[in-house]
Amino acid sequence: MATCAYSHALRIQLKQAMEKNAVNSLTAKTAMMVTSTGFSYGLFKGNPS
Repeated sequence: MATCAYSHALRIQLKQAMEKNAVNSLTAKTAMMVTSTGFSYGLFKGNPS
C-alpha cells in the first residue's frame, strides 16, 4: 500500500516535470522506460538488482 502511494507520488512529480519542459519529458519517459524494462528483465532473470 505504501509502495503504491509512493509510486503514485513519483508519477505526479514526473508528470509535473514533463509538463514544464518537453525535453525533460522525453528524458523522463526514456529513463522510466529503461528503468522499468531493466527491472522487469532483472526479475525475469531472477536477479532484481
